[in-house]
Amino acid sequence: MAVTTITTETLTSSLTDFGLLQLLQLTSPSLPIGGFSWSQGLEYAIDAGWLKNEADTQAWLRGLVLNSLANLDVPVLCRLHAAAATSCGDSLKQWNAVILASRETSELYLEDTQMGAALRRLLLDLGFFTEADFP
Repeated sequence: MAVTTITTETLTSSLTDFGLLQLLQLTSPSLPIGGFSWSQGLEYAIDAGWLKNEADTQAWLRGLVLNSLANLDVPVLCRLHAAAATSCGDSLKQWNAVILASRETSELYLEDTQMGAALRRLLLDLGFFTEADFP
């Protein structure tokens, strides 16, 4: 699988200032439950002394991406995107159910549903969608 690196220069050259601001809103740790819980345990790993330097942190993040995100979350996200692009509400519901069923604990399930609800509110507030756009 080819890996595409997105640099700050790539992002800023393809986004307007307003577009970049909107993208940064989506990455804010205040959306909705804080960066600590959304970090996949990174802060805890640092506090526990598991990660002591840049190399440890890179290995942690690489493991997260290759062993979790690349095998489940990203493929499902691609399917959700395709379903949204074709306005296929049934497919959206199906893939949403698949990703939620994959969450190993009630805490992970709750984290995903809270994040989804906050993202929905944000997209509505920013005017990207209306209530009618959500199945």
